[in-house]
Amino acid sequence: MRREERKHQKKQEDIVDPITMEPIVGPAYLYIRPNGSNIHFDAETLADYILKTGDFRDPTTRIDFSQDDLKRLDNTLIKAGVKRESTMEAMLDSNRWQRNKVVENEVLALERFISELVSDIYHLIEQVNECNVDAGLAEEDFLDEMLPEFQLNFELLKRADPSVSKQCMEHYMSFLKGPPNKETGNREGFRNFVIRILRFLST
Repeated sequence: MRREERKHQKKQEDIVDPITMEPIVGPAYLYIRPNGSNIHFDAETLADYILKTGDFRDPTTRIDFSQDDLKRLDNTLIKAGVKRESTMEAMLDSNRWQRNKVVENEVLALERFISELVSDIYHLIEQVNECNVDAGLAEEDFLDEMLPEFQLNFELLKRADPSVSKQCMEHYMSFLKGPPNKETGNREGFRNFVIRILRFLST
């Protein structure tokens, strides 16, 4: 253990991980910042965060981790018998994170576009509720015009990131239904019809 690490040691039970805000029960990683201040992380949680996001910075300050910092994180896990991909090697694999960035941008673009479609669907539901549009005609418009475009783009989102697509679909259906204390109107069952179709697409 380096002299700086011994100097900043704490009792394990007194340490709270800044990512999970839970007491650290596994191996703890002490990060000493360039200005001399320090913070303890749950080593497994920090490694998982880095490997999932590709963000090689201290999550609390956005200061870049050095290769030495990540090497010490890797060694902390190795000494504890925890099997993880090397965070230092991951940082050096620039092509990997460029590919991830392309997927991330694709997901964001799809999310924005689908959200606009959902807003249009909500507007159609409200038009039915206000008796400005016949429910039968609205159903035709939804099935013939809106649904094919929604389905196509949602399938692309599912392929790009299944977990994000699931979260988005839950948000879409919740948005269309409205909050519990002020639900969106359901004149002639049109709102529920739309939500049933979307729920079917999520399976």
